[in-house]
Amino acid sequence: MPLRGLDVAHYQGAAVPWRSLKVAHQLSFAIAKATEGEGYVDPAFSANWRNIDAAGLVRGAYSFARPDNRADDDADAFLNVVNPSRSTDLLILDLESTTLSGPATAAWACAWADRVKAQAPGYRPGIYCGGYMHVTAYAALRSHFAFWWYPRYPSAYAHVAVWPRTYDPTLPSPDVWGGPPQFWQFSESFPAGQDYDADVFNGDLAALHALNGVHVESKPAPPLVVPLPSSGEEADMLLVRITDGGAHTPVYLVGPGTVGGVPVQIKSTADEGAYLAAGVKEVRLTAAAAHAYHGTPLA
Repeated sequence: MPLRGLDVAHYQGAAVPWRSLKVAHQLSFAIAKATEGEGYVDPAFSANWRNIDAAGLVRGAYSFARPDNRADDDADAFLNVVNPSRSTDLLILDLESTTLSGPATAAWACAWADRVKAQAPGYRPGIYCGGYMHVTAYAALRSHFAFWWYPRYPSAYAHVAVWPRTYDPTLPSPDVWGGPPQFWQFSESFPAGQDYDADVFNGDLAALHALNGVHVESKPAPPLVVPLPSSGEEADMLLVRITDGGAHTPVYLVGPGTVGGVPVQIKSTADEGAYLAAGVKEVRLTAAAAHAYHGTPLA
């Protein structure tokens, strides 16, 4: 099954509940708008960039292209705002419109990508591009961009919380990229509290981590911080009881108070009682849900 992700801009606000969305929809990545041209910074970007990372998702940032500016200036403005720090961070040019000819637009986009690679060594940018721009400007771009993110919205996915089970976007003709896109934006109206753009990735987590050219280990998962089912408030320290363990239901202490944030299995009912008496709250999760929250198998 393709990996799942959402992409956002300031329209969705600066308080996107990334941890809750990750668990509810089994997300692996999220992408946020950072800049538009050289003079506009998305006001929600800083919060999204930080919170996507805190949720343990692979994060991406995009610049909405303004080819009437100098490509180097647009790229520099983008990198000044994004400042990528994780080896899995994704840097993307969103190419949707242009006042230039097809060849001139392609040359501008190539220059943007080359500037990003020169100023941010170790990162290989991708490009978001729909059918029209793909056909008119794409032929020269594959040698400059590492991946293609393609918008195509089948009516079956409009305004419904349904994820594609197969990776089968209808491609432009001719397909000058020479194969399927790495990312498919299949909905611009995915209902998850409000409408988001929804995406799938054509590969596994190792392939997602390797888009910048090398297989890398992702950073350790952050300590578990989850919305409590009853109130929605967040707790830094929890007892997590795995509910699908049959007769044996393992319990873990999870949170920043453990050594290095590593979950600790609690094997004594007396210890469980002591933590509960001290105000540590308990949540009951399946092993799969606990893994989705924390990024570490707990059973």
